[in-house]
Amino acid sequence: MITVLLVYLMAFNVTKLVLAQSCCDHTRAGYVEFDAFATFLHEPLIINRHFMYNNVTDVYSINKTATIRFENNHYYLDDYYEQFENRTKVCLYKLFKHHEDIEHLVFADGTRPRQIVFGCHGDQECCEVGCCTINKYMYFWFIYPCITCLVVIAYAARKKRVAETRLRAFREAMNNA
Repeated sequence: MITVLLVYLMAFNVTKLVLAQSCCDHTRAGYVEFDAFATFLHEPLIINRHFMYNNVTDVYSINKTATIRFENNHYYLDDYYEQFENRTKVCLYKLFKHHEDIEHLVFADGTRPRQIVFGCHGDQECCEVGCCTINKYMYFWFIYPCITCLVVIAYAARKKRVAETRLRAFREAMNNA
């Protein structure tokens, strides 16, 4: 019974088995991949607007309070964040040394950014560096079939009970006759 329920939940995308390597569904509305954000940061217009290049050290420096606008959202670095468009969820995307796309990015004081900070609306969730829409009817697709199954099982049990009662009554009537 539990296996059938799990298969049902997976079939209607109510739940998914999540692997550590692929935590986000790339096909969801609002999904933004880090590589797309990094590519955006390499555009000449963005470099001129937000970064100062140092030829000696081969690094791009950025102000800690810089606001980077990308894909209808505002992005900040490290612990700085300004709320935008009543976005109630604050999302953090950790930056690690293996992010080669931002290897030459530092703040004016020489420290490297540790995370990207951005906000999502209440009906969205953080997914990579984007805001994915939450399926509002997820519970409907889970609860409605469960209730239907319970009603069908109860109906079948009642029908069986009625049939057994009638059979018992018929047998008693035959024995008494």
